Amino acid sequence: MRKILGGGFFVAAGVYLVVVKTPDIITLAAVMACALIAGLSATRYSDWVVIGGAMLIAGSLFLQSALSYRCMDCLRADMLILAGIITLSIMEEGKLKTPLRIMTSVMAMMMVATVTLHTGLAGVASAQKVLPSGEVGRQITVTGEGGSKITIDTVFKPVLFFSPTCGPCNKAVEALVNVDPEGQHWVPIQTMGDPNLGKDYLKGKGYRGESLNNSWSGMVPALVVTRDGITMVIRNPEDMVKAIRGDAN
Repeated sequence: MRKILGGGFFVAAGVYLVVVKTPDIITLAAVMACALIAGLSATRYSDWVVIGGAMLIAGSLFLQSALSYRCMDCLRADMLILAGIITLSIMEEGKLKTPLRIMTSVMAMMMVATVTLHTGLAGVASAQKVLPSGEVGRQITVTGEGGSKITIDTVFKPVLFFSPTCGPCNKAVEALVNVDPEGQHWVPIQTMGDPNLGKDYLKGKGYRGESLNNSWSGMVPALVVTRDGITMVIRNPEDMVKAIRGDAN
C-alpha cells in the first residue's frame, strides 16, 4: 500500500503535465515514463522506480539547461516525482537502501539549488523577484524582423518573456491582452520555438501588437519591469496587470 502511495506521485505528475502542457514529443515521453514507473511501484522492482524517477528529474533539468529555458510546469512535475522517490526510498529495506537514499538526497539538493538559483524559494509561487545585476538590465536588446536590433526600455515598456507551450503563460498572456491588446504598454518576447507558432499563439489570444523573439535563461512567464531604478521580474498575472496599468496611467 505504501509503495502504491509513492507511485501515486508519479501518476499525479503525469496527469499534471497532460492538463497544463501543450502536447509535444517531450511531454508525451515524460507522461508515458511517469505511467510506466508508477506501474512498477506496485511490483518487486520498486527500487527501479527510485532510479527511474531520479533519471526523469535529471533529464528534465538537463534539457532545461541545454535549452536555456526554465519551465515552471516541468519543475512542478519534477517536485511531484521527487516526492515519490523520497517516499519509496524511505520505505526501501533491501540491500540498495543506502545507495537509493543517497541518490534521493542528491536529487533533492539539485532541485532545491535549481529553484533557489533561478527563482528564489518563492519563485515557483509566483512572487516578485529583484534581478541580480548582470542577469538582465533595464534595457533589453532583441533582434527584430530583418535582423535589426531593437532596444526596449523596461521603465516605459515592460517585457513579458513567454513560451507558447508553457501552461502558466496562458493566464499571464490573457491577463495582459485583456488590459492592453495593442501592446502599447508591454511587449511579449518568445523565448524558444518556432516564431510563427508564437505569433499564431498571440493572435489566438487576441493580441494585435508587436511580438519579438529572444533567449531567456529564467523561468516563464516573466514580466521584466524597472521601477525606481530597480529591475525586477513579476510572475503573478495580477501583479503583471497592475504593472501594465501603472505604465498606462
